[in-house]
Amino acid sequence: MPINTDDPGVKTVLDNMETIVSAEGGSLDIVSLDESQLVVKYNKGINEECPECVPDHEMVKMMIENSLTIYAPHISLSDLLSRPKAAYRDISTQSLYSVTKLFLLYLSAHIGSVFEHRRLWLLLRDIRKNLRDSQ
Repeated sequence: MPINTDDPGVKTVLDNMETIVSAEGGSLDIVSLDESQLVVKYNKGINEECPECVPDHEMVKMMIENSLTIYAPHISLSDLLSRPKAAYRDISTQSLYSVTKLFLLYLSAHIGSVFEHRRLWLLLRDIRKNLRDSQ
């Protein structure tokens, strides 16, 4: 879903985050935006093959907050809403792959070009393949 806002910094942040969360079936919706506060709803995606690959609520919140400090320092994230946790499978451990992916997701939130996003996703794919081959 395209993010509609007149603030170019907020638009950049939310478009980048939308790219990240939509890769795993998720989406973001602006609930409200005023002069200094942003409220966003995160609809977490589902990936049956790799449930730990789906960015969790706290990771998305952290990435949006950090990105706003760079691209729209006059705006702060006042709330990130989401569906109740009961809607998701409980994941008790994170693999090396999921930690690596979260790190790359965080990095990609601060990269502007689609080419650089693509390079990160290709790197992530190679890491995932290597981890599967080593098991």
